[in-house]
Amino acid sequence: MARADVAVIGGGLAGLSCGIALAERGASVFVAAKGMAATHWTHGGLDIAAPPGTRNAREGLARLAADGSHPLARLGLTLPAALDEHLARLADAGLPYAGHLDAAFVQVPTAIGTLRAASVLPAAQAPLLEPWRGMGLLLVGIRRFRDAWPGLAAQNLRGRPWPGGPQRIEAREVELAGLEDLHNLNALTLARQFDDPAWRHAALRSIAAAIPPGGWRVGLPAVLGLADHRAAFAEATVALGGPPFEMVSVPPSVPGLRLYEALRRGLLAAGGRLQWGFPVVEVERDGDRIIAVHTEGASRT
Repeated sequence: MARADVAVIGGGLAGLSCGIALAERGASVFVAAKGMAATHWTHGGLDIAAPPGTRNAREGLARLAADGSHPLARLGLTLPAALDEHLARLADAGLPYAGHLDAAFVQVPTAIGTLRAASVLPAAQAPLLEPWRGMGLLLVGIRRFRDAWPGLAAQNLRGRPWPGGPQRIEAREVELAGLEDLHNLNALTLARQFDDPAWRHAALRSIAAAIPPGGWRVGLPAVLGLADHRAAFAEATVALGGPPFEMVSVPPSVPGLRLYEALRRGLLAAGGRLQWGFPVVEVERDGDRIIAVHTEGASRT
């Protein structure tokens, strides 16, 4: 039977981060995850605390921590240092983020043309944290990719109050060669296409040709590579005349998968173990002490 100092139940952002932090401090750690966690479904940013009326995440954190019934009443004081450690860990893993607790909330667009408050985003979404300074917003879709709706998003955003937002909002759809025979053109499939340097080079040239004259900040579907994301984003920045930003749509979330993979590698590098795909079905206790955790198995737990 496998033994550990700590068993962490859940392999999402919280579970993997907890496991890494404990393993880095010398504990033997076992993480059990029954399946895909929220990282695979959400936008990949770090939403700390944004209750209405707060200017930044630190203010939001203080307000929620002041409510004795909220979990942040216990965790709030430790969160700033934990966030700094987390962001440094991700940067070391090749997945840098921008923003911090004291950064003012910025309204960022969603794939359906709504706005949400954000202050800590992965580098491929971080251009949205910068002031618009009279620039326009150009949303680019990929023909036959059904999980991005640039025309709908642009239409909805034009009719929505956006103080300090872009001067104008437009949408374009581009045809990318080499996708004709792909029957299931989802975000993960496209991300793997962008991992191919030759295909990526041609695709970015097609996207660049669709950008009209004028100052534009370009929004793309969140598909700029999975295994080779850093190179894909760097090449897109050069090809499009400045950094684009990724707009996350329906699952699977490619930015979330990048985050999960960086944390998974971090856990293993720190000496932790991960068992994925086997739900916890029973816990044995000796008073207040947990002495065994049972997971599903083929013939026995």
